[in-house]
Amino acid sequence: MSLFPFDYRRFQLGRLDRSVRNDYQTLDEMRRERQLIAELLAEQVGELPTDAATADESVRFRLVQLEDLGAAITRRERVISRPPESDRHYDQLLNFARDLKALWPVERFCREMLLVELRQVGKELVGRCPFPDHQDSTPSFKVNSEKDCFKCWGCGRGGDVFQLAGWLRGEERFARQVDLLAEVAGITQDAA
Repeated sequence: MSLFPFDYRRFQLGRLDRSVRNDYQTLDEMRRERQLIAELLAEQVGELPTDAATADESVRFRLVQLEDLGAAITRRERVISRPPESDRHYDQLLNFARDLKALWPVERFCREMLLVELRQVGKELVGRCPFPDHQDSTPSFKVNSEKDCFKCWGCGRGGDVFQLAGWLRGEERFARQVDLLAEVAGITQDAA
């Protein structure tokens, strides 16, 4: 069971997947429309009306329509084929966060940075809560080394090392939590 039933990062990736699927559906619709216009154009060229000026204008209109649609399809294909700049930045952030989390698991962060005395109790490590607004008289702060997460049963906080660093500094945004942990650990994004 997850400490948090709603995983925002998974939600964001799901939204991104739906957006990409919608882009491909739109592209398919545009291709079908182009095919339909090409078929209409072929029919019109085969059945030219007696008035040559009307026929030329009608054919010209369909050709312009085909060119515009072709250009729109090409632009859409280019947009879909390369990820937006924000997605590349997000991927870089996630890769840096994975490297940082591998270097600084929750247990190491608690022991070395927060100076929490943790002792082994079964599969978990137990200690006093490091949050300043929670005066812990009995050890209610638990760290699960296998899952690399923590939970304080006294104040109700829980999560991974980024959320721990964020809560201690009052930061809720994931990108800022990663920066805080890197700053506290003395690691730059280039070094990882």
